[in-house]
Amino acid sequence: MTLEILKMTDNSINKAFEAECREQIAQQGDDQKLTGLARDFFNESAKHKYSYHFSWMGRPIIQLPQDMMAMQEIIWQVKPDLVIECGIAHGGSIIYYASLLELQGHGEVLGIDLDIRPHNREAIESHPMSKRIKMIEGSSIDPAIAVGYGTGDQFQLRTFNAVQLDLDRTARATVCSVQNVCCQTSH
Repeated sequence: MTLEILKMTDNSINKAFEAECREQIAQQGDDQKLTGLARDFFNESAKHKYSYHFSWMGRPIIQLPQDMMAMQEIIWQVKPDLVIECGIAHGGSIIYYASLLELQGHGEVLGIDLDIRPHNREAIESHPMSKRIKMIEGSSIDPAIAVGYGTGDQFQLRTFNAVQLDLDRTARATVCSVQNVCCQTSH
């Protein structure tokens, strides 16, 4: 170790490391060969359902590990009171978000899906993280879903709410889901 490193505080070491990371990330984004290889990996691995081969706390999570890491960073920095997951599948993502919120000591997850299969609902409701989860069966672009959410057993909202769209990725569906869930639940 050099004397300069020994004299640095933890905070300055972290800032120097973060600056180095930002620089490397910018270089990676500019590297056409690396970008092409990443795109090729994504396309080829999708043929083998790569994102289906992971689980979180016992539930299948259909996510890329890189996306999970990115969401963890966002949730840790933002500390949302509510994460809305549009598309539940096996429940791994809502369990993942609930566990991150549990570590923070606050927050809840609202999962919305057209079809929550009974065996998945049962597994999610019996999971140790279920205390931070509410599920609604229906379309996230249906205004009645948001109106129904805002009555009775309403979450207590205090700060930013994160929305994870894991469903129909058309522009119309994405815009409708965000407008419906975000705008309606703020009443």
